[in-house]
Amino acid sequence: MPHINAMTKYMPPQCLELRIIKIQNGACTLGDIFRRHGRYEQAMEWYEQALAGCEKALGPDHPSTLDIVNNMALIFNNQGQYEKALEWYE
Repeated sequence: MPHINAMTKYMPPQCLELRIIKIQNGACTLGDIFRRHGRYEQAMEWYEQALAGCEKALGPDHPSTLDIVNNMALIFNNQGQYEKALEWYE
């Protein structure tokens, strides 16, 4: 995780939205990495940024956008917040 923390800390702000979209279309997102390590707050921050970028670039019904929404639901599911998870799954 130290290399992920360093990368996110020093990522240029002007490139943030584009980098998140590129990462989202890759095999694993930064949000996924944080979620898998139980760092849900940080994962949610990355998913929220990725969601905003994908909705803007691809639209709300694009499969990549919906993948992010599903991942956000997974965070609530993993925390036992099933009502919130269900809202995102819907």
